[in-house]
Amino acid sequence: KKGASAISEPHALVTMLDFAHTEEDVSAPEKHRDLPNEDYPACVASGAMYADMEGMQESLESLEIGDFNREQSARPELVQNAQKQPCRNDACEWIPAKLCTVLPGRLSFAAHQDDEHTMSEIRINPTAFFTSTDLQERYSPFCSDFGPVNLCVVVQFCHHLRGLLNDPRLQHRHVVYYCDDEPEQITNTIFLLSSFLLLEHGFSPDEAATIFYAVPNDMIVPFRDATNAPSTFPLSVRDCLGALKRAVQLGWLKIDAFDVDEYLQLDDPCSADMHRVCPNLFACRAPAEDDADDDEYTIPVDSQLVQFRRLGVHKLVHLNTGCSTDHHRMKEVLERGGVRHCDLFSDDATPSDALVVEFLRECRCASPAPANNADNEEVMAVSCRTGLGKTGTMVAVYIMVDFGFSAREAIAWLRIVRPGSVLGPQQHYLERVERRIAAGTFPCA
Repeated sequence: KKGASAISEPHALVTMLDFAHTEEDVSAPEKHRDLPNEDYPACVASGAMYADMEGMQESLESLEIGDFNREQSARPELVQNAQKQPCRNDACEWIPAKLCTVLPGRLSFAAHQDDEHTMSEIRINPTAFFTSTDLQERYSPFCSDFGPVNLCVVVQFCHHLRGLLNDPRLQHRHVVYYCDDEPEQITNTIFLLSSFLLLEHGFSPDEAATIFYAVPNDMIVPFRDATNAPSTFPLSVRDCLGALKRAVQLGWLKIDAFDVDEYLQLDDPCSADMHRVCPNLFACRAPAEDDADDDEYTIPVDSQLVQFRRLGVHKLVHLNTGCSTDHHRMKEVLERGGVRHCDLFSDDATPSDALVVEFLRECRCASPAPANNADNEEVMAVSCRTGLGKTGTMVAVYIMVDFGFSAREAIAWLRIVRPGSVLGPQQHYLERVERRIAAGTFPCA
């Protein structure tokens, strides 16, 4: 499942900064393990590599921040380029070695071909602060999919970059965030940086996306669904930014109140495999109907019930066909534990209008209007076999009808929160739903 285990481990931070020569031994971080040890003396002379935040902070304490004019004389294009708005023309041609200005005078983006390239850039511009993490690498596909990194990674990235830009020891340094020169990493780095602009600096989705227009299209990979079939519905960084903006406006996303530990615990496919997609709605994999299920990621119904109780879930809407003895046993276990079980079965990948009406009725019971007493709110969970296809589609319809998401924003939001959501023809179905909502012909719209 989607590499949840990868994001559950502490991420390795790899930071490049100009650093007074020291006799300390600098060990190779995991990300640069292939770099021969004999190359490290040159690294230490102009920059140090660290594999964790503690190492970076210790080195920062020894930094003497120079006058910002030193940076201008060392590499004037850092400041000159910062005054120019990137555009799609020959004068703005972007190449890996060239910096793309993100915040004029403070932050730029670059892609480096290898460690030698990074070392070269540090030597050329010794007064800039080069930093990178592995956060842009944290999408693990189910099939042939490629998606935006998840919401937890977005929040971690914003906290990390905010910390650097607000550090008083770096107030006169130009920060350069770099990634490897690979389209997938460049795409997710652009997504993270533009999300930072939107969430931390109030940029609109269009303003944040425009910053990176100088990056050629062939260096940006569209996000796609979690199937092995050819992609027919490319999702863009701009679509994802629109989703984040909508969530912020609705009060669903507040990065300073976001609980990273909670997200990681629920994201773990071996312990919960569920995500809060809106304040009173969780999307999850269906609990196991039989403890003998061969799927290593199956969550036994008793374990899922513990999570439901802890999170205040009082109702589970199940979208998969289930008429076996084991299914009825699962239903009995949940209901004995105080969780009402509602079956809304469909044999098709996309729901009928009648099924949508029933689902929206259940959602609206679980999510009263803000004016109602919050103590009366009933949190609901939605599941299907994997909690991705039918679950993602139904939840997308709900947030489109009741909260004004476009089809692309709904798909993007679900994939940011719960990677892999909405598959194949379900994507095009949601676009048809959007058109029907606009025309006033969709039920309950």
